Amino acid sequence: MRPDIIDFEERVFYEIKTETSANISPVKVKDQLADYYRKAEAIRLQYGAGSEPTWTNLHASWKPPHALPLPGDVKNKFVCTAATDYSKWPSGLILYDVREKDQDLEKNLQQLLDAWQRLFNQYELYRGEHKAPIGSLQQ
Repeated sequence: MRPDIIDFEERVFYEIKTETSANISPVKVKDQLADYYRKAEAIRLQYGAGSEPTWTNLHASWKPPHALPLPGDVKNKFVCTAATDYSKWPSGLILYDVREKDQDLEKNLQQLLDAWQRLFNQYELYRGEHKAPIGSLQQ
């Protein structure tokens, strides 16, 4: 077994798991990540004479965006990483699941955005028509 992501600058590991597998075997998932750190520390002490900084998950702070597109997906699905929670799970454990986009919600949000844009355009037009000349304000 090997980590999914290794950050050599921060000296941290990231393991990517489905939310379902993490919830089914939480101890196994946590032990797997902890084992990477145990092995890295053993190597650091044996070959680095302990002079290098330690590997610790305390520095694992990166999280991916909560919604990631699936390139070329024709079924309107996306990867959701909202379950990645470092207060519940060890830092560096990235959890995901694949979800289907809610087409009705997407359509409603687009309509809302379009309406907001029209309202903003009207505001800008009204504001531009009712500006007082600079000289008229100094009386």
